[in-house]
Amino acid sequence: MKDPEYVYAALLDILGYRAFLRRDEEKGAVEFRHTMESALSKLDDVGKDYSVQAISDTVIITRAEHNTGHEFIELVRKTIVAFLKEGVLVRGGITYNNHYKNGNVTYSPALTRAYEIENKEAIYPRVVVDENVLRMLERDDGTIPELSGKICRQNGVHWINILHGEDAQEIWDAAKKVYLESRDTLYRQESAHMKHWWLQEYLWSVANGEGEKLERYVSSPVVIE
Repeated sequence: MKDPEYVYAALLDILGYRAFLRRDEEKGAVEFRHTMESALSKLDDVGKDYSVQAISDTVIITRAEHNTGHEFIELVRKTIVAFLKEGVLVRGGITYNNHYKNGNVTYSPALTRAYEIENKEAIYPRVVVDENVLRMLERDDGTIPELSGKICRQNGVHWINILHGEDAQEIWDAAKKVYLESRDTLYRQESAHMKHWWLQEYLWSVANGEGEKLERYVSSPVVIE
């Protein structure tokens, strides 16, 4: 019997999945299936040491190579960007833990922990990195040169910076397009609306800090006179 192995595991949740399916059903089409296939096609050449599964609204990526955490994070970043450019927001978690898969049996503390992070910590359209992954990559002086510019931190939570290595205006425009296309369905839907507002504020803060000049697309609160 194959023993469980330690893996890097990312669990990504496709936000708005049911709405995409409902839209397809109304049209009698499978447009969103093609959207998912297009986004995931960026992973076609990742190599045999990666495992990629898309099941309903969940994408699972694992890799067992211990010394490749920074590469794994970069692959997940590219996956987030690929979905965004297809008009889809994702949320998720990354961890390093035991994982066993053999035929129809999957036993995975890694996926359980990644789901926990996605469900309780990510909250917004971001992929949060578990503390144990960062500790593994940390050098004796407390730095992680391989992740320079690739991680954001706020309130003790670390998440992948999707702007790293990308054209900030292009990412901004993609996020804006997702918002504008769904704006009519967001009225008084605070949970969904706040996801777009958070994404805007994160992108605006990081990009403007790097010298970009971006104009907000989600309106700010107003005081009624």
